[in-house]
Amino acid sequence: MKLHVFQHVAFEGLGAIQEWIDLNQHQVTFSRFYEPNPAPIDCESTDMLIILGGPMSIHDEAQLPWLVHEKQWLAEAIDSGLVILGICLGAQLITEALGGQVHKMPAKEIGWFNIKRSPDVQSSFFDSTDELTVLHWHGEQCTLPKQAERIFYNDACQNQGYVAKDRILALQCHLEFNELSIESILKHCHEELSAKPGHYIQPSEQILKLYEALGPTCHKHLFDVLDQLQSIAGS
Repeated sequence: MKLHVFQHVAFEGLGAIQEWIDLNQHQVTFSRFYEPNPAPIDCESTDMLIILGGPMSIHDEAQLPWLVHEKQWLAEAIDSGLVILGICLGAQLITEALGGQVHKMPAKEIGWFNIKRSPDVQSSFFDSTDELTVLHWHGEQCTLPKQAERIFYNDACQNQGYVAKDRILALQCHLEFNELSIESILKHCHEELSAKPGHYIQPSEQILKLYEALGPTCHKHLFDVLDQLQSIAGS
């Protein structure tokens, strides 16, 4: 398959997704919005779009004019029928494109916290688990678009993941982060931990330590999801 990636900052990359890409010998192209003149997506020759996270808000168009182009390209990808995975900021961009809203949370959610599977969900994504401990790093959250089905929720954020049109998966959390990803975001976004750690903010040492126990399970679920999306893209 040919994958295309929307990447917003150099320090937040594919993480464990790169391992899955290498295992399946897929081709990858990028729109790197932190570089001048990012390459647009070619929807006709692309099978799947992956939209990564980033520390900015989808509302920062005045400061980051490339967001206008990204939103246009995302709308084209949705209209073209592409299979799409959005992570964190990527999920929020998808939400806006589908008519939902993105707004600030009462408190940021940074660290390893549980998400629960919605009891009435019909989607086969994540159907092997009712609860999962995942890594979060976000201060904004999404409403649920009308045509979407909620998969995960928790007390901090009611929409932790949803599926739309049977081919678009939006995840507020980070299943893809590996040890390098975590070290990188801790280095570049450490100021977000300056608030006194509380119920929804963990200290950096705890975030790193918990990866050892929780990261492999997250990657397994990630690979299962990517396999499902691959199957949809190939059908």
